Amino acid sequence: MKKIIILLFALILLIACQPTPETPIVVQKDTERLVDTVINQNANRTDDVGAQSAAPAADADPSFVLSDKRYTYDYASDNGRLTIHADADVYLPARGAISMARVEQVNFTDEFMKKAFDVAFHGETAYVPNTQTYVPSKKEIAQDIAYYQELIDTGRTDEKLMDEDEALALIEELKEQFENAPDEAYTIDAPIADGTVHERKYNGGLGDMVSRELAAFNDCANLQIYSQSTADGIPMYSWYTHEIGPKDSRVGVGGSEEGFSLSGWYNPNVAYKTTADETKTRYGQAFSAAEAVEQCKAYMQALGVTDVMPVRDCTVFIAASGDQVKAMYYINFVRTAAGSPTAFVPIIQGETGYDKYEIPWPYESIRFLVDDTGVRTCQWFERIEPTKIISTDVQTIPYEEAIRIFENMCRITYEPKTKTEDNVNVYYDLYVNRIELSMLRIREQNSTDKSGLYTPTWVFYGKRVKQYNEHLDIDSDSYLDVILFAINAVDGSIIDLTKGY
Repeated sequence: MKKIIILLFALILLIACQPTPETPIVVQKDTERLVDTVINQNANRTDDVGAQSAAPAADADPSFVLSDKRYTYDYASDNGRLTIHADADVYLPARGAISMARVEQVNFTDEFMKKAFDVAFHGETAYVPNTQTYVPSKKEIAQDIAYYQELIDTGRTDEKLMDEDEALALIEELKEQFENAPDEAYTIDAPIADGTVHERKYNGGLGDMVSRELAAFNDCANLQIYSQSTADGIPMYSWYTHEIGPKDSRVGVGGSEEGFSLSGWYNPNVAYKTTADETKTRYGQAFSAAEAVEQCKAYMQALGVTDVMPVRDCTVFIAASGDQVKAMYYINFVRTAAGSPTAFVPIIQGETGYDKYEIPWPYESIRFLVDDTGVRTCQWFERIEPTKIISTDVQTIPYEEAIRIFENMCRITYEPKTKTEDNVNVYYDLYVNRIELSMLRIREQNSTDKSGLYTPTWVFYGKRVKQYNEHLDIDSDSYLDVILFAINAVDGSIIDLTKGY
């Protein structure tokens, strides 16, 4: 018996000497905690709002209605480097309730890719991109030889990032091409594309990767769809881009006639905001804002996509080339789930940060450019899908509680950002102009996959002006709206968009 007591005592000492774990052995994940909260809400209710195994069609109008609330607020920090001005309408889901859903990133399916190909080219001949071959004429090659010889004679070969010996070697290559060059230049056509999806395996930064690709073009359309996954099938990146329209009608913001890119039009200094229901036009547009939005809706319907809705505000970008002024609508769409709208995360906020335990997961983005010819560009990044509806009527913290949290926590969030950076004083002016209750995608902290929740969120939209040293009176209307603050409407916690939770 004495031996047993000694052994037990030693075992107790051994256990007591173990280091305390930094976290409990079993920890309930934050997203699971939110799900349990909502499920418990459902269990205590008599109406049928229980979880559903699959996302139902959005029967209700997912748009917003203007509430009878209006929020005004002014705050200035003691050091004068943070000001918050609120003059905002409050919008609620039109169907009078809001959902919660599990979501995960999914790649574009082969079926979707083939449908997109049919929509893009509708029976016209399409070609595999980057496979055309241009055969220059003798005259063109002779001009190139003379050009590089002039660089050598004038000592300017560095303009082409080469030395004299490299230029001489290039001239010799051109002379060999000249011998067999045709009198007239011509182009060898690319192979014809038929909408086939190609699979390519390669080694990426996260190990073995698989890319499923569909790319095609003709004179009036360019389609590219890429879906990348790990070797284990975890979706990593999805990208859909379709540009439409004759190339000679494209005018870039910088006056370039060679084409445009979406980023080239994303310039607040040559833009103004409008609303989807406006019918007036400026700068000679062929369509009103409302008509442009209808063009985008028809495009998504042609793709077979119905669980989307346009963001109320759109932007008109202005480009000038000589005497020509061209206007183009920039229109964003968001997803819906069980009749509830998701929050719009602007592309400039769409890239989330991550730590060493997480895979980067940008927010989903669906955006259009519409000019006088109709839809010019459609882009869809980081597609996600609901996998289970947790509830179609989540009990959320009231508006008044959200306002209290905002006023207490917004200044605490932003004031540290006004600290002097390298002897430069930083000023922040926040202008809140819209508050809405919508769903925002959150992820699990320290997650190794791309799954999360559409969770109800009080979202504070507006303009954020950051200045250095001088606090100037800047016209805030020249800046695009962003999400200034987001409050989880289930538990009142603050959602950090840069982290994704």
